[in-house]
Amino acid sequence: ASPLMGTLLVRHGVTSAKSVETSLRHGRHECLRHVGWWTDHPRYDCAMRVLILGGTGFIGPHIVRRLMAHGHQVTIFRRGSGLADLPDGAGVIVGDRNRLQASAKEFGDLRPDVVVDVIAFTEEQAKGLGRAFNGIAKRVVVLSSGDVYRANDLLFRRIPGPPDPTPLRESSPLRDRLYPYRGAGVPPVEGFSWDDYDKVLVERAVMGHDELPAT
Repeated sequence: ASPLMGTLLVRHGVTSAKSVETSLRHGRHECLRHVGWWTDHPRYDCAMRVLILGGTGFIGPHIVRRLMAHGHQVTIFRRGSGLADLPDGAGVIVGDRNRLQASAKEFGDLRPDVVVDVIAFTEEQAKGLGRAFNGIAKRVVVLSSGDVYRANDLLFRRIPGPPDPTPLRESSPLRDRLYPYRGAGVPPVEGFSWDDYDKVLVERAVMGHDELPAT
């Protein structure tokens, strides 16, 4: 994954914590000193309140550790109260990813500068993100996937054609075929059906939030 600027989403095969942190730095660049802007160890003039949706799975703990190591205040939104192996001091909000507005009071009390959504898998989840945090958060950072690219369908021979040029870039063609796992019989997980999974639609929904900046 590459660190993205502007209003692009973080697309990943395996997203690095560094790429997410770079996206956060773009959202709050006024909190950075010029020294360290382009290094692995930036120095912050102020800390951000960061809420991570899904901070205890495969990618989330790495994001949590990196942000906390740089002095940011990190809160994790998750289904259960038990924590993974995370640094002391991480806050916890327990709730349902598919019913974010049910946790509106907790979100409003926290007033995060940035929300990092690690587990936005469906169009409805992405739309719910906007409804829940519009007027509360200053920016959302949403992890996407490498499967949004047409190259993914070509690789697995779901569509005919020669391979797309590599390395893939943000301007590389996206796939036209929606709902890539519909009908595949993948068991439901995290309260959603894989029949509804599509990161292309997640990207469109998130970038369509008129008043909530997205990365």
